[in-house]
Amino acid sequence: MKLFCILFLAVVGHVAAAEPLFYVLDVRDTGDAVIHASSKSMSPTAALPYVVVDAPAMECCVKIGPKPGQRKPPVKIDEDAPRLSSEGRTETFQFPGYASIAPTGARSTVDTLAFGLLGMTSVSTKGKRTYEIMVSGSAKPVVVRHCLGAEGVNFRLYHHREDKPFATYYYSLGYDIVADCR
Repeated sequence: MKLFCILFLAVVGHVAAAEPLFYVLDVRDTGDAVIHASSKSMSPTAALPYVVVDAPAMECCVKIGPKPGQRKPPVKIDEDAPRLSSEGRTETFQFPGYASIAPTGARSTVDTLAFGLLGMTSVSTKGKRTYEIMVSGSAKPVVVRHCLGAEGVNFRLYHHREDKPFATYYYSLGYDIVADCR
């Protein structure tokens, strides 16, 4: 019985660890960004690809830390008011960073909202606000759907062809908008 329990815990731990790290980006018109992530283990050397909300393709890249030539990032992080929350109430983390290249379609005076999964290799649009994302090391894609809530954006992550999301996140915009979630 002990061996069964140990094996079960090892398998459950492996499955839980296999979920991709999700992040939301608030890219400012200056290229500076705040990265809101579902894990603290974000590599400062990683170049994170992203998908601009309501855009059809993956873009590259956002990096954690100051821009080259800067001593510290100009973006301030408010640890007391994280904008990203999860349905399971797991802790989320914020990092200052910058976009290597301004997002396609970004307007010079408006911040851009984007999202991504650590290790994503390709993105295809599968419908209005629905994306199929391939992640390195996985044979099946992750499906990401988003919709507008009363004051923010809801993100739901699904394993390929499943009806129930394995993760749900809410990104607060901090102001009222017209909700369209069903």
